[in-house]
Amino acid sequence: MSKMLLIMRHAKSDWDNPSLLDFDRPLNKRGNMDAINMGQFLRGGGYIPDLIICSPAIRAKQTTEHIINLLPDQTKIETFNSLYPGDCFTLMKKIEQLNDKLNVVMIVGHNPIMEEFVSKLLVNDACLGITMSTSNIVGIELSVNSWKDIRCLPNKLIFFISPKLIKSIT
Repeated sequence: MSKMLLIMRHAKSDWDNPSLLDFDRPLNKRGNMDAINMGQFLRGGGYIPDLIICSPAIRAKQTTEHIINLLPDQTKIETFNSLYPGDCFTLMKKIEQLNDKLNVVMIVGHNPIMEEFVSKLLVNDACLGITMSTSNIVGIELSVNSWKDIRCLPNKLIFFISPKLIKSIT
């Protein structure tokens, strides 16, 4: 039995209100639609997380809400304050502490940590050219049976999807 990690950068945020702190920026119209489309992709592909670990920033929480609304009720959400702004070391420690009953875990966070985390998990040619633009999701099959072994390699890139790619194939 292996584990799967779904890594997503939050959807496109709204910059119209300059008085808002970065933390408080909501999604814009495109971001809302992209998050819904990405949730439909996950559901349609059978990539159903047992747990979504989400940044506390408004745009990440709204992205997660759109996705969770399209998934079965068993998916749980956990806000992880250290994901904003975040660092790879803290995120890695968080993943290592997950319950091994969880098989598919999703992370919704921010760059540059999402790109850095993907590159740490895919240290082969598979990670070359992966840019975590807003709403992009990377699916990685981990070659482990326990989350505490997440640093063990190799891992396998299962998919890399963006809203633009979804629009081009539908």
